[in-house]
Amino acid sequence: MKNLTLAIPDDLKARMDARPEINWSAAVRVVLQKTIDDFDRLEAVLSKSRFTQADADGLAATMDAGMAAHARKLLNAPRG
Repeated sequence: MKNLTLAIPDDLKARMDARPEINWSAAVRVVLQKTIDDFDRLEAVLSKSRFTQADADGLAATMDAGMAAHARKLLNAPRG
């Protein structure tokens, strides 16, 4: 098994030190494994997708226009 060194804020380290019953190496190992597994699943789904960057750009433009129209409607609505 390999070792990993990381930097954490002092306040987080203090909070960790206040919980000596927790095996922090095991806890971090679980989080790292879950993160990698999540990315692997995402890559598997995306590799089968036909959704292109052009599709994403078009969807973003449509959403931006819709949100702008909604904001204009809210700003022009009578207040009561």
